[in-house]
Amino acid sequence: MNNSANNKEAFVLYGLCQTNKRECKSICKSFTLEKGKNDHYVGVDQNERALSGIKSFFKFVHPIVVEPSRPRGKFADNSVLSPREFMELRLISPPLILHAIHALSTGRDIEEYREEILDASGDTSHQNQFLAAAAASDIVMRSNAGKPNCFQLMFGECLNRQGVTKELKKLCSAFQPSPSEKFSIQKRSEKC
Repeated sequence: MNNSANNKEAFVLYGLCQTNKRECKSICKSFTLEKGKNDHYVGVDQNERALSGIKSFFKFVHPIVVEPSRPRGKFADNSVLSPREFMELRLISPPLILHAIHALSTGRDIEEYREEILDASGDTSHQNQFLAAAAASDIVMRSNAGKPNCFQLMFGECLNRQGVTKELKKLCSAFQPSPSEKFSIQKRSEKC
């Protein structure tokens, strides 16, 4: 809905989840935002109603997005992949959270740019955006997975090969782009 007189647009975030045949949960949040230069919304961070609505809505959709994003079946046992293998795996079977993060960060659907992501012979921007979203989705899912995802294992292996300092490994483990040192040692000892 657009109100061109004062350059504001109204938003309604609505979600409905039927948990069983007798129980439904729903959420409805509405707010207005002002459009500034280049059609970007301004003042979201200063609009308490908008902030509250957006936070509540994402809290509501958390189980809807996160649970289906957990690795299952042939993807449940994560192995160390090359960056190309990681990209292809996530492109073949992108978890729902990857779709959400990619759409939030680019405003586009992964399916629209599948060929450009795979073939980055010219412009690599689609591939870079996809890889950033794929890494972010694995990092976000790490706290829900109980074990490192493909990205953490790949990144951790890169750190080990480069011989980086223990402090950098601890930092990467804390921000979760790599597995913890305890996990890495345990995995290496299982291979022996």
